[in-house]
Amino acid sequence: MTIDGKPFLSRDTGHDDFSTVRREFEKFGIEVPGGVGVPAGPKGSHPAFSGGVVGSEGPPPGDPPALPPGLTADHALRLETGTGWVDLVLGRTTTRGSSIRTRLAADGWEGHERGEATGSPWLLEKRTGKETTIVCLDEAEGTFLLFRESGR
Repeated sequence: MTIDGKPFLSRDTGHDDFSTVRREFEKFGIEVPGGVGVPAGPKGSHPAFSGGVVGSEGPPPGDPPALPPGLTADHALRLETGTGWVDLVLGRTTTRGSSIRTRLAADGWEGHERGEATGSPWLLEKRTGKETTIVCLDEAEGTFLLFRESGR
């Protein structure tokens, strides 16, 4: 996985959240009693909270996602799947209002018909070969969320 262009590896932490805090105290010679920091209730069992990420020394896998003109990335997350890559990009548009949406539509992006609806957000989609890209534009705020799935 990459976050803002930096590579990370996911791993099972193998310990509770307080173990990290306890280890930091021990670096300074502070001994923490065994029962301190242990949660009173049952631990959460959702898999999203069972592991962690650690920085990796290797180069980031693949190039960062190319964005359509008018979109500037603030943060990007890339995950490898069994069939390709999934990119999530948060960022800003170069201008507010409908100009970016109009530019994307002219480049082959398809929007969901909203009739006379005004305001935000707008969803646009583009499919190219094994790649599907969806962008959610908040024209009033000048921001976007882009989701891209690339098959192999």
